[in-house]
Amino acid sequence: MNNIFNQKILSLLIAIIVAIFTAGYLRVHFITFFPEPDGGFYTYLAQEIHAALSNGKNIPSNMHLALYPLITSWVFSLEINQYIALRWIDLLLAIFASFLFYKIILKESGSTIFTILLAGSALLVMNDNNFILFGFRNSIWASYVPLFGALIIWQSISKVENYKFYFIGALVAFGILLREPFLPFFILGGASILIAYGQASFYRYIIGSALLGFIVLGFLFIFREGGLIELIDSYITLGNETNKPTANTFINSGLFALKAFWFGIFCSIIFIFYAIKLYWQNKNSLTINRFLFWGFLALIPLIEPLLKYPVYYHFLNCIPGLVGLSALGWMHLSLNESKKTKKYSMLIIIMICIFGIYPNLSASLNSKFFKDSKASVSYAYNALWIDIFRNEEVYKWSPHLHIADIIRKVSNKDSTLGLLTSSHALYPLTGLRPPIFKGWNTELNSILSEKEEDKAIDMLKKYQPTIITTVMLRLPGFEKPEDFASIIEKTNLYDKIFTINARNITMGDIYRLKNFKGN
Repeated sequence: MNNIFNQKILSLLIAIIVAIFTAGYLRVHFITFFPEPDGGFYTYLAQEIHAALSNGKNIPSNMHLALYPLITSWVFSLEINQYIALRWIDLLLAIFASFLFYKIILKESGSTIFTILLAGSALLVMNDNNFILFGFRNSIWASYVPLFGALIIWQSISKVENYKFYFIGALVAFGILLREPFLPFFILGGASILIAYGQASFYRYIIGSALLGFIVLGFLFIFREGGLIELIDSYITLGNETNKPTANTFINSGLFALKAFWFGIFCSIIFIFYAIKLYWQNKNSLTINRFLFWGFLALIPLIEPLLKYPVYYHFLNCIPGLVGLSALGWMHLSLNESKKTKKYSMLIIIMICIFGIYPNLSASLNSKFFKDSKASVSYAYNALWIDIFRNEEVYKWSPHLHIADIIRKVSNKDSTLGLLTSSHALYPLTGLRPPIFKGWNTELNSILSEKEEDKAIDMLKKYQPTIITTVMLRLPGFEKPEDFASIIEKTNLYDKIFTINARNITMGDIYRLKNFKGN
């Protein structure tokens, strides 16, 4: 009895260590580094939601569901560095999700060594800075927590425990509400339960997901402007702003991810052939169904980069399915093959994982970002209480910080900021907000995307943001600062007060109201 207890404690400790090392160690080195565009957008959403709710207003209707920014928006009520706080939240969620992932693969493979090797290597790739970009980039890791939780319950289920399907459905629904592009996972879960456990279990899965979905969506609609139609319109608007996928971008992003995780794909391909061999020998439908589940779990994430602009981290969502496929294959190899075959197979996997993960890990550990970072938990914690971004040493790394510093100097606390770009990080970095609660940038960007310059001019005249900047990420058709100049000048309300130049390239301009009263 004591021996079993000690084994469980040891297994738990190993899982915790693997999760902390793979998710925490790499991330803590980058938690204090400069802001980047995607993280800036999610931080802006959290800021905007908090500002609306704290002023007695509802969440803007032209904002998409944004459940993760809503849940984390409370950080803007605290006198701390919100950027760092949000990265800490993402780091802790990543550690927890990594812990759950380790437990899933351990259960599926039945081997601690295999799980440490392949799951640990996979988590190192998934938490590499090339893919997380300093944290709080999006809601992927937040969504992983309930989705991995659903998989753990599924692994523990028996025929007599049908009530657990309610919880599985609820967790899957919550994961999808946190990150909407994961919706196909709901279909996969339903189809798998229907085939393996029958209609009664399937209905429980649907009821559980529906109840949770109605509760969350009902709560959101209480604190949100408009209704379902407005919510759907917000996704249409968001889709119009997103660059469309091309074969070239899909291939390049896919190859980048492939280079990072080739060893995991290699292992999964080997075990796919092994699964076919097992099925051919035994005709065991249960075995092949489980292999098919993990296979579809690996393929489904490819839908997202096929439908919108593909970014390499989209492809990394295939990794949990690929590792699960390999883990299941290892379990069957251990049960069906000789000790000699098992021994040599493990040696091969060890070599593959070492050679696979070494280039990625070495590149991260030797990168200038990593070496220059003050990698300690205490420094990252202390950064919560100081504005580490107001440091000229960091400006050379980030145009965002340089521009934000200038905007702070030419504005005051009552100023508003209107971006004619998608550089949303400037809002939380300056502490300024757009002139209206109702999604200034989404509405304006939609107008600009349609080349409706007259509407853009009317919008500027109507709301008159104190500061306008044309710096950084731009929209299709508005790639240069001068593309915006005529729109701003035709309002006859603004003076150009600053031009941002870097490497002899004009990055954009800063405009201020002519009637500005302040320093």
